[in-house]
Amino acid sequence: MHALTRSFAALSVLAVVAGILLSLTFTSMQWTGRNTTPSSTSGIPVEISVPPPSTGQRHGYTSVASILELFARRLEALRVSLSISTGVPRTITPIIVGGLPLLEKSRSQPSPQYYSGTNVQVEGVDEEDVVKNDERYIYVATGGEVRVFDTVSKKTVSRILLPENYQVHGLYLDKGYLVVIAGSRGVLQSITLLYTGIALQHGSTLVVVYNVSNPSTPIEVGRAVISGIFTGSRLSSGILYVVSSSSAYIIGENGSIKPFIPSINGEPVEDILIPEGLTLPLYMVTVYSLNLTSMDSSNLTVVTGSVDWIYMSRERLYIASKYPVYMVLDVFFQEALVNASIMSGAFPEDVLRDVSSYASRGDYNSAYRRIVEYLNSRSMEEASKLIDEVNRVLSDLIPRVEDSTVFYMVDVNGTSLAFRGSIKVKGLILDQFAMEEMNLDGRRLFITATTLTTAFFKAYYTRYQPPMVVGDASNLQVNVVECVESRCVTIPVFLNASRMIQQPVAWGLWYMLTGSDTSNLVAVVDLSVNKTVAVLSDLAPGERIYAARLVKNMFYLVTYRRIDPLYAIDLSNPENPRVLGYLKTPGFSEYLHPVSGDRLLGIGLGGNGGLKISLFDVSRPEEPRESAYIELPGWSPVFSDHHAFTWDPLRGNAYIPYSYTTSGVLVVKVGDSSLHLVKILQHPGAIRAVYIGGSIYTVSWSSIAEWSADTMQLIGEYKLG
Repeated sequence: MHALTRSFAALSVLAVVAGILLSLTFTSMQWTGRNTTPSSTSGIPVEISVPPPSTGQRHGYTSVASILELFARRLEALRVSLSISTGVPRTITPIIVGGLPLLEKSRSQPSPQYYSGTNVQVEGVDEEDVVKNDERYIYVATGGEVRVFDTVSKKTVSRILLPENYQVHGLYLDKGYLVVIAGSRGVLQSITLLYTGIALQHGSTLVVVYNVSNPSTPIEVGRAVISGIFTGSRLSSGILYVVSSSSAYIIGENGSIKPFIPSINGEPVEDILIPEGLTLPLYMVTVYSLNLTSMDSSNLTVVTGSVDWIYMSRERLYIASKYPVYMVLDVFFQEALVNASIMSGAFPEDVLRDVSSYASRGDYNSAYRRIVEYLNSRSMEEASKLIDEVNRVLSDLIPRVEDSTVFYMVDVNGTSLAFRGSIKVKGLILDQFAMEEMNLDGRRLFITATTLTTAFFKAYYTRYQPPMVVGDASNLQVNVVECVESRCVTIPVFLNASRMIQQPVAWGLWYMLTGSDTSNLVAVVDLSVNKTVAVLSDLAPGERIYAARLVKNMFYLVTYRRIDPLYAIDLSNPENPRVLGYLKTPGFSEYLHPVSGDRLLGIGLGGNGGLKISLFDVSRPEEPRESAYIELPGWSPVFSDHHAFTWDPLRGNAYIPYSYTTSGVLVVKVGDSSLHLVKILQHPGAIRAVYIGGSIYTVSWSSIAEWSADTMQLIGEYKLG
C-alpha cells in the first residue's frame, strides 16, 4: 500500500473514531433530528434520536446477533484478563396466576387516618423502598425476608421468606397488594481492559405479588423472574414497571465471549432493540410491566452502553446511560492509536505495512502489539520521538475528549411499552433529580442538568524495571519507622528473601488525559416536536453538580468545589432559561426538598464535614437566601437515598435518620424562616421514620420504636420477630 493511499484510509477510519471520542454520536433508528441552540461548548451539546413511525416492521434496527458478535470480538482482542466467580442461584419456578382472589376486608379495619408515604420525585408515581406503611401496618424488608408489623397489636403478625440467594431491593403497597422486588447477583465475570474493567453480571430479578387484604396471612398470587440485575422500578395507576440490566455478553467455557440473550420466566425475550450506530453495546436493559389486578404483562429490551438512573413521569420512562471518557477510550484507544501511527508516517515501511495489514482486517490488537514491539526495539529517546509524531496527528483530529449521557425513552400506557428513541447530552448526570419532565402551557418539556468534563487526550510510552530474582540475600534490611506523636523510632527488620535486581522491560503504550476542566449545563428539549429549544452552558466552571430539583418553573442546582452555590434557574421561557440568582454558603447540599411556600430544605455536608440542614428562602429567586441552618457532627442516609427523608406537612416536621456516636432520627421543626431541632429520637440502627395517626415510628432492621407525635416521648420499642 502506498503511503498516500494508506494515509487516506487511516484518515477515514480515524475520523470515525474521533467522532466517537468527541461526542459518542448516536445515529437515529431511521430518522435523526439534531436540533441545538448556540452554546459555548464545542460540538453539538444535545442530539435527539427518534425512531420512525410504526409500520409493522423493525425500521432501522440492525441484526442483534451480528452487532453483538462483532463487539464480542473487539472485547476478546482488548481484554487483559478474565475473571469468573461462581455462585449461580438455584432455579426459581415462576408462578403466573391470571386473576387475583377478591380482596377481603381485614378483620379489624381501622378508620382512615393521617399517615406517611414514601418520599418520591413525581406525585402519583410511587418508588420502591425497604419500608412501606398504610394506616395500620408497617412492612419492613430486611435481607431475604419481609416482616409485617401491626401498630395496633404491637407485634409482627407475619413473615415472608424469599428463595435462597435473593435479597429484597424494595416494596410497594397498592390497594391491598404487596409487591416484593428482590435480586440475585448470580455469576460475576469481568473483562479487564487498559484502565477499567467491564463487569459481565448475570443475575436475576424476582417480582412477587401478594394479596395482603389480611396482612397476617399474605397470599402469593403471582411472580415473575426477569434476567438481569435490578436497576429501578416505578408504580403508577396500578401498573408496575421494573427495569433490570445484564451484560450483553457471557464468557464461555473456552474463554470466548458470546452474546447473552435475557429471558423472562425462562423464555428468551423476542424483541431486542439496537439503535444503529450504538458504539458501546454493553448492556441489555429489560423493562417489564405488570398489571397488579389482571396480571397482564409486557416487556421490552434495549441494548445500551450502561444503566445508571431511571426517571418516570406518568407517560414516559427515561433510562439514563452515562458514558465517561475513560470508558470510551478503553475500548477505542487502540483503534485511534493505530490509525494515527499510520497517518504519521513516522514508522519504517515494513512496520507500517504490517500495521496497515492488521488494521485493514480490523485486528487492532495485533496492530497495536506490532507498534509496541517496534518501540521496544528502539532507544527510549527514539521511541519518545515516534510517539510525539503520533500525538501530533491525534491532537489535530481529536483535540479534546468529553463525556456524555444518553437518555433512552420508553412510553408507558398501562402495560404497553413503546421505545421512543434517545436524547444525548454532553456531560454526566448526577442522579434521577437531575432529569424531569415539565408541562408548560400545553408543551411537554424534558429538563436535564449535567456536569461536563473535557480533557486533552494523548498517547504515552513508558518503560519500567520490574524485579528479577537472582541469588541469595538473607541479609536484606528494611527500616520500619514507628511514631507516637512526635516521638519516632527506627526498627531494622531483616528479611529472608532473594536479592532483586532491575532489568529494563517495556511496560506498554497507554493513553493519558490532561488539562481536565469541568463545567455544568442545563438542556431543555420540547418533546412535542423532538427539538432542543435551549442549552444553558458554562455554569459554575470548575465545579460539579451535587443536587438538583425542579419546582414548578424553577430549576434549582447545587454545585460545589469549595463552597455551596445554590442556583435558581427560571424556565418560564423555555427558549431562554435564565440564572436569576445564586447563593454561596459553606458546605454543600446532597438533597433538596420543597416545603410549603417558597422554601427549600437542603440536606448535606457542612463546612466542617458534618451534617448540615439548611432552609433556603426562594421567594425572590433572583436573591435566594439561607434563612436558617442546623449543623452537627454526623451522617445521614439521606445523602445517598432520598427515600430515607420523611416530610410531615401537617406538623411541619422533617424526620431525618442520623448517625454519630448515637443513632436515631432527627425531628426538625421547619418554620417560615427558622429551623429547630426538636429532638433526636434515639434508636440504634434507625433507617426510616413513618407516622400513623398520633404516633411516629422509627424503624431499624431489627425493631420498631413508637413515639408520641405531640410529646416526642417513647411509647415502646418492639422487636421485629
